[in-house]
Amino acid sequence: MLVDHRFNKTLADISQVPLPAQTKTYYPVGHKELSDHIEGVFLKIGREVEDRGYFLKNGGDAMLGMLKMKSRSDAEALAPLTIMMRNSYDKSHAAGLASGPSVSYCLNMCISGEDVTYLRKHTRFVHRDLDTMIEAAASTAEGRYKARIEEIERMKELPIPDLSGGEILGSLAFQDILKPRMFTEAMR
Repeated sequence: MLVDHRFNKTLADISQVPLPAQTKTYYPVGHKELSDHIEGVFLKIGREVEDRGYFLKNGGDAMLGMLKMKSRSDAEALAPLTIMMRNSYDKSHAAGLASGPSVSYCLNMCISGEDVTYLRKHTRFVHRDLDTMIEAAASTAEGRYKARIEEIERMKELPIPDLSGGEILGSLAFQDILKPRMFTEAMR
């Protein structure tokens, strides 16, 4: 189940949005084309998608997508490898992807990943450059992800008294690093 209920669109939904015409300066990338390409490249490194969802804005002219990869262990299940993507047909946002065990997004179309974030304007060589970016993200994803999971496992072994843990979480919430929903989940 995806974290945000607004990611309730499917591959079929995003493929229904008509691709705009290419111009001298604008080279469109299909929403489904981008999602399929990312999924295919990550499949080559042995990562299968467990869940996916899409958010469409402005009648489908802007799209955010989230691919959560299947976990291979209990540790991975706590922080699954996730790929965020964005694309637009109205020239409002560059195409891009972000990956890692933690990704973040805003419904104003900002994305970032703990491991990588790549953005590319829809200009002449957008398809070539997106291919390169996706391949780069996938080629190093496994190593970066494994290191993050090992770090999470090491951190879980560190003893932190409840009071100290509460102080740390309170400080993170006070600094607005942890949002209210994150703080509540962390306290639980």
